[in-house]
Amino acid sequence: MKLPGVLKRKLLMAWFRNRNKLQRLHGEAYCSYIGNEQGEFLEQPPRLMGPRCDSKRCRQVRSCHLVSEEDRQRIFTSFWSSMDWDQRKIYVVGLADMVDVERKRSESNRRQHSVKYHLRKGETKCQVCKNMFSSTLCLGEWTVQNWLKTAEDGMISAKDRSMP
Repeated sequence: MKLPGVLKRKLLMAWFRNRNKLQRLHGEAYCSYIGNEQGEFLEQPPRLMGPRCDSKRCRQVRSCHLVSEEDRQRIFTSFWSSMDWDQRKIYVVGLADMVDVERKRSESNRRQHSVKYHLRKGETKCQVCKNMFSSTLCLGEWTVQNWLKTAEDGMISAKDRSMP
């Protein structure tokens, strides 16, 4: 059966968008939906795990040095290959704790909470710095902060979920 040109283009675009959606969901390289001035779609790079933290301060205060590269790679792979966006939000909210500021410097200070980040090493949660957390999961600072801000009591509300 031969399809008319308009219908064929619509089906092709739907397939293109669906393929890109799945590639983005799994952290693979994909083409953006918006083209540049020449009408070409921009290629977005795949998600790659960033460098580990090797700060001296983290060695004293946090447990960044206890999380091995194999643990980080396992976390990264399972995060991007086997979870959808709602599961990722719940995972991040479960590993990051918002705590009240211990000592407020002045009344005009707007900061109400500090965030403590953790990564799982087996069954234990090791506290890590923000850079190690975001580079292991390959998430931006804004994404993590937004997910934490919209979570209530460690859970994502139904209105913030992508699926009904």
